[in-house]
Amino acid sequence: MTPSLRSLAIPRSDLTQRRVVVVGLVLALLASIGSFAPVVVSPVLAASTWYVSPAGAGSTDGSSCANAFVGIAAGVNAAADGDTVHLCAGLYDLSGSGPVNLGIALSFEGDASGNTIVDGGGARQLFSSSSPISFSHLTLRNGYDNNGGEAGAVYSDDSVSIVDSIVTGNSSLDSAGAIRSGYGSGSVTVSGSLFADNTSGSSGGAIYSAGNVTVSDGTFIGNQAATYGGAIHADGSVASDPTLYSDNTAATGGAIYAAGSVTTIGDTFLRNSATGLGGGGAIHAGFDVTVSDGTFTENTAFTGP
Repeated sequence: MTPSLRSLAIPRSDLTQRRVVVVGLVLALLASIGSFAPVVVSPVLAASTWYVSPAGAGSTDGSSCANAFVGIAAGVNAAADGDTVHLCAGLYDLSGSGPVNLGIALSFEGDASGNTIVDGGGARQLFSSSSPISFSHLTLRNGYDNNGGEAGAVYSDDSVSIVDSIVTGNSSLDSAGAIRSGYGSGSVTVSGSLFADNTSGSSGGAIYSAGNVTVSDGTFIGNQAATYGGAIHADGSVASDPTLYSDNTAATGGAIYAAGSVTTIGDTFLRNSATGLGGGGAIHAGFDVTVSDGTFTENTAFTGP
């Protein structure tokens, strides 16, 4: 017997149940969509530049050299992580107030190294930071490590960059006559800068790095360390290209001491000396030393090469 169309019809009660199920699923879906918090996209703010001068200028709102904040600390207080503090031309005397303490990554730039000078007066460290810090077109001079025994000019728990600057006459009782980077990984990068007459009571007459040191177009003259690295001490490796190392002195590694390797390209080593038993009138390295197109003249060691 062929079933009639009536016998194939779905009972009304079943249709009602199915509609209830479908409506319930739609409501559940809508509820789940509504439960998600809206996605908020925060704008990326461009880094700011804050202007300072020794005595301030104009409205002293930090918007330009014509309206500069009074002193470096005012610029630091206004800055956010990643900002730049521009030091307008002048002499910044930190002999009674240094160091400038930093907890964020900042860049400091001057008008020019010849006319923008930060001076510790032989009494104060200049800068102390827990974050990366960079300097360009400045003179950093006469800093002294009154802030814990290391680094006359700049101490950082992280990395340090020095570009087109002069770093001179700084001293420390312990390591790093001028620049000290990191514990464990902090690096130092130098480009187009002069380090002269910096002195360390321990290692690194000019620079002590817990990581690597990279130098390009630098000059290191007359720096001294009591133990390792008259110019540079690196717990990592050193890479240096056309740079002059002259008249630097240490017990071991008259110019450069590295626990890792040393690579130099086009460097000149002149009259550097190692006065102790460790040797290395110009270079002392824990691993390979690679020299390309270098010049070594009148470097001396008490013992060893």
